[in-house]
Amino acid sequence: MVARLVALLVTCAASLAAAPSVSAEPSCHAGSNTTGEGNAFWVTSQANCPPPTSGTSSAANGDSPQPVEIWVWRPVCEKHSTDATSGQGVCNAQMTCPPGKTMMRHTRIRPRPIIGTTLACMPDGVANQPEISPGMVLNALRRIPLPEAKTYAQPAHTTLVNLDTVLHTDAGDLDRTVRILGQTVRLHIHPATFRWSHGDGTSQITHGPGEAYPAKTITHRYAKAHTTANLHVTITWSATYTVNGGPSSPVPGTVTTTGPTTTLHVAEAVPTLSGERH
Repeated sequence: MVARLVALLVTCAASLAAAPSVSAEPSCHAGSNTTGEGNAFWVTSQANCPPPTSGTSSAANGDSPQPVEIWVWRPVCEKHSTDATSGQGVCNAQMTCPPGKTMMRHTRIRPRPIIGTTLACMPDGVANQPEISPGMVLNALRRIPLPEAKTYAQPAHTTLVNLDTVLHTDAGDLDRTVRILGQTVRLHIHPATFRWSHGDGTSQITHGPGEAYPAKTITHRYAKAHTTANLHVTITWSATYTVNGGPSSPVPGTVTTTGPTTTLHVAEAVPTLSGERH
């Protein structure tokens, strides 16, 4: 009898060891495609997603995504909207809202349920619809392909020492539509600053992309001749967003992209006399 009991315990222990572990939090799952509305991005779980592993885009405030919290509005009389102290449903007959709206309570469902204290009259049909947090939008912005702008120099290929060399690039506003938690988020992305690395150890920051010659919006003078400069521009992008056509809000962070290198030779001009003397 004892032998059978020991064998049974060993069998149960082996079964438990072989059983796969189950995580309470969903894993990250994201994807992208191109539609008629531009680049689309969607998130089908509420878990944190890692930063992108390809391309040169990076967040200016760190590569780690912000923690994701999922909040929903639930009717105060719904069975899930319970009082954190008593554990009983909260329903007050004095809580009245105008037609078309219902008194609701804020509830966090990820990473673990927490009943909020905020009560508000919310439009009917909002109940249990996950809110899109600014952190989620920033995580999506980090994954949208943004232009890696090339630096154009005039004169091209070869410039002269102490000459105003004109710099400019092609970068403008972008509009992208993304899908987050099944909802439509539209982003208006704007190049906020341009950091020009001249290739001689100096740089400058502007708020515009510059213009081609004869305009001299952005220029640089090289002090040393007989050198080769490798130029590039780093753009910091900011954005605003709307959820399901609602009001516009700023994205709480920026993304940077660095363009390819442009090679420029710095030469020295030697004055010469020509013509006949009269």
